[in-house]
Amino acid sequence: MEKKLNFEAKDAKVVEVVFANNKFCVPRYQRPYAWNEEEISEFWNDLHSNKDPYFIGNLIFNYEPYKKTGYIDIIDGQQRLLTITIFIAVLRDIAKTINPKIAEMFQKQDIEFQDRSGKESFRIKPGDSTKVFFEKYIQKNNNNISKSIPQTKEEKTIKKNYEYLYTKTADELEKFDNKEKKIESLELLRDKIAELIVINIKID
Repeated sequence: MEKKLNFEAKDAKVVEVVFANNKFCVPRYQRPYAWNEEEISEFWNDLHSNKDPYFIGNLIFNYEPYKKTGYIDIIDGQQRLLTITIFIAVLRDIAKTINPKIAEMFQKQDIEFQDRSGKESFRIKPGDSTKVFFEKYIQKNNNNISKSIPQTKEEKTIKKNYEYLYTKTADELEKFDNKEKKIESLELLRDKIAELIVINIKID
């Protein structure tokens, strides 16, 4: 007898999906992280120019593995979710030079995940092909990606996109002449990420 597929779709904000009480995993069968210069520049331009929340596409998740692994599989949307994580890491690293406490908040709330027992991990587990590099230079809070030596095309893409977003954000902060305004700008960019609209599609 054919098994019925449970399916649920609804509009949601990124903060309600990605920054909620969930952990996500990029399955092995997903393609590598591959956003190019055109896609990363479009991401920045949309984020920078839009004052109101806007739609960034579908996110499709398979909840079935959660019962065994504690992770929800990302079926569609891994490029956007990894890019969002890279951008939060940029905001965190720039904040370190202005207000380390704010940087720590970005890390704890948006990149790390703490379960009920206090055990810490990361909100998103990247695919096997980039897991070591992504965790070390994006998700961990004590490594400098500018000093990294990427070994694969995927790792080079991650570093290139991080550096692009870092430069754009740092240039934006040059408009302000005091630390308070700079932090406000970083927090505004973070809030814009949180308010992005997606169609959250759940299957199991």
